[in-house]
Amino acid sequence: MTRNDIAKLLGIADPREVDEIRKGTKTLAGPDMQYRVAVAFDIAEAVTSFLPDFVEQLAWLKQSRPRLANRSIFDLMTGDTFSDLLLAKDFVDEFAGR
Repeated sequence: MTRNDIAKLLGIADPREVDEIRKGTKTLAGPDMQYRVAVAFDIAEAVTSFLPDFVEQLAWLKQSRPRLANRSIFDLMTGDTFSDLLLAKDFVDEFAGR
């Protein structure tokens, strides 16, 4: 994922803050950011349960989905709203039979 993708996933307005988080000079502050990380880990765990290969996982996450208004799960995960991230999680959980 790019720095911009990670910033969108975490709900960070300034992508430069991602570098600070990676360096350890900034923390994942606030329950919103922490919950976003938890949801992203849940999605990754679910996808890994039915696609063990990372390249296949990424391709699957980036496929357009008619049920998601032709957006991909990745688009939802890096979308503008937290509800998009939850929609991505619900879709993946249903697909994984969770």
